[in-house]
Amino acid sequence: VEVPGAPAVAARAAEVAVGPLVRHDVPLTHLRAPGLKRALAGDVGALAGVALFDGAALQLRLGERLLCVEAHARRLPGGFGLGLNADGGGLFVDGVYDGSPAAAAGLRAGDRVRLWNGHRPPSITAAWAAVHDRDELTLVVERDGASREVVLARAWFLPPLR
Repeated sequence: VEVPGAPAVAARAAEVAVGPLVRHDVPLTHLRAPGLKRALAGDVGALAGVALFDGAALQLRLGERLLCVEAHARRLPGGFGLGLNADGGGLFVDGVYDGSPAAAAGLRAGDRVRLWNGHRPPSITAAWAAVHDRDELTLVVERDGASREVVLARAWFLPPLR
């Protein structure tokens, strides 16, 4: 998929297959995370997000660079609608999908994640794994020195193309 420089949803894939896993009408986002860009060596220009794997049994072994997927074909069940990134200050929101639970909760790019389900925020990779098959995510985010708790419930949404 040719990905324009849009900050949110860049395109939608009619069908995505990863081994036996098949999803339809999948929103793709522009790849922004510098670490992922380096790791993928320019081979990938967009991401489908963790909701792509909902309902699947996943086994992720980073040391072996292995992701095993056991799944059933069904529609994409939804998500939380935020992109995360990390820097020296920890996790932060680097994008929010229009019409998503994150947008409805008022999250914005740049919000710092201070607590993740009542605990210290995980690494970016662990955060990805931690939202799999989760229906709710509780974050404490900080913006301009003020902290607040945000509870996100997984929901079906299809952000508009920009």
